[in-house]
Amino acid sequence: MIATNIDGSVSNSNPLTDLLKVVANPAAYAEKIQQLEEATAQYDKMVSLAGPASDILALREKADVEYKEAKDALAAAKAKAAALTRAAEDKAAEILKQAETNAAKMRVDAEAFVQSAKDADAAAQAALAQARALEADAGKRAKAADKLASTLKAEIADAKKAKTAAETERDSIIAKHRAFLESI
Repeated sequence: MIATNIDGSVSNSNPLTDLLKVVANPAAYAEKIQQLEEATAQYDKMVSLAGPASDILALREKADVEYKEAKDALAAAKAKAAALTRAAEDKAAEILKQAETNAAKMRVDAEAFVQSAKDADAAAQAALAQARALEADAGKRAKAADKLASTLKAEIADAKKAKTAAETERDSIIAKHRAFLESI
């Protein structure tokens, strides 16, 4: 039970008398009417914000359906992502295996090329050493040939001198023979 009446008086009094007291005082009556209008406006505002109960139930059912659809879509997306991840991991493993195979082949080819280059370098070094030995031998032979040529020039000069001396001697002998033959 309410302890005070609408006009603020204590209960257990006559309601008709209380009503007449409120109506008889226009300021109190206007204030009570203003309070009633404000309370009604506040109530209407709350009801309009909440909306009709049927709309709330429909929105709740729609939200439940959308939540289930979103949950199903999330599960499907997770399954698809897992499948794509597995496919990507398988493809990456295949590419990695192929790359390792190619790298191993390239390494073998590179090692063979390096060995071939080492062999070619060794052969070139041997050929260079042989060429240097031949060059040194050719230098020795050239010096010997120059010495021999100098000796031959000297011997040729001596031979020419000897030839000239022999020709002179022959001419002298011939002249002496002629002189002897003429003197006979």
